[in-house]
Amino acid sequence: MNKNFYIRLYNGLILLLVLILSISLISCINTMKEKKGSIYAFSTYIDITLYYNDNQDIESIYKNAVNIFNEINKLTDRFNEYPNVNNIYKINNSKDFVSIDSKLIELITLAQSIKKETNGYFECLIGNLSVLYKELIKSEVIDISKIPTEEEIEIELENIKNTEIIIQDNLIKLDGKATIDLGAVAKGYALLKVKEYLDEVDITHFIIDAGMSSILVGEKPIDDFYSVLVSNTGDVKKIKNCCFGTSSVLTQKIEYNGTIYHHIINPKTGKPENYYKTVCVIGDNPLLIDALTTAFISMKEEEIKEVINFYKEKNINLEYYLY
Repeated sequence: MNKNFYIRLYNGLILLLVLILSISLISCINTMKEKKGSIYAFSTYIDITLYYNDNQDIESIYKNAVNIFNEINKLTDRFNEYPNVNNIYKINNSKDFVSIDSKLIELITLAQSIKKETNGYFECLIGNLSVLYKELIKSEVIDISKIPTEEEIEIELENIKNTEIIIQDNLIKLDGKATIDLGAVAKGYALLKVKEYLDEVDITHFIIDAGMSSILVGEKPIDDFYSVLVSNTGDVKKIKNCCFGTSSVLTQKIEYNGTIYHHIINPKTGKPENYYKTVCVIGDNPLLIDALTTAFISMKEEEIKEVINFYKEKNINLEYYLY
């Protein structure tokens, strides 16, 4: 037997070993079971799919994940109050310091940081201004008397400019007339906390669809990638182990005289912009993704590139798509 025979034999054995390992891996993944459920939070339905093994207490894991969503939903709610919960509603409607949960302190602090990182295009003090436009777009037929006037817009922009969020330990107070709205980051923060929890309990295969605007995925059983649709575009992205976020001006809008009035307001002009119909961002941090998709709707592409490069220098890699 010559040398080539042994080389072919060796290569054949290696190939056989790889094949056996592949079959073993697929068989292992195929033994994973599926836990599916849906909850209503953050004004949308959140679909949760977790893949698990027999040695994992999936009912407890699923319940704890749901509890995280429900807790953060209550903390960030600016329209309703809850027993024994000091939330955004309580902060916005109090003139004194309010003692709040450490999670809410963290979220507000992160929101203020993202404001600086996006050169002011993300603003959590936009509550009153946001209400003006949501009153306008909530009906199918436009009531032109509800279109915010230049005077109303200027008043609210001044209120934002002159309002300070004061944080002392676990106490918080608004000094000014603007109000906090965390709607653009609440789901992202909840997904971030759920992701941290799933990492702790070793759930690596999952998909959580938070109303199409925020989708968090891990590994996928058998196939390599999840295929997700970019809202209102027909475009499909293949993803795993990341967060996929979109914002679209087409989801909450009304048109009048060729102008689209929608729910995402430029905090610098006080008006909705129409640069894009949909923005998509893909990355690791659900909170950041949630905030950036909102901010990018109001930004020109050269400004978006500056923000992307800023995060790249911090070793935070993001993909973005404009439609």
